[in-house]
Amino acid sequence: MNTENTELTRVESLILEGRELIQQGNLTAAIARFRLATKEDPEVSLAWNDLGVALYASKQFVRAKKAFSTALSMTP
Repeated sequence: MNTENTELTRVESLILEGRELIQQGNLTAAIARFRLATKEDPEVSLAWNDLGVALYASKQFVRAKKAFSTALSMTP
């Protein structure tokens, strides 16, 4: 996440919104936020990882695995 600037990027905002939605139990909306984040910037591994978390929690295991694999392929 953006540590040098106090202003969040759109992707960072979407990730934070998605995390809040997971905590509220709204997995469908969280998944939508994380999908938007991955479309805005497909190179942000954190968005893919959090998408995987939300998909896994909603028992969409095959999709979760794909999201986790995408995140891992980006992480050094």
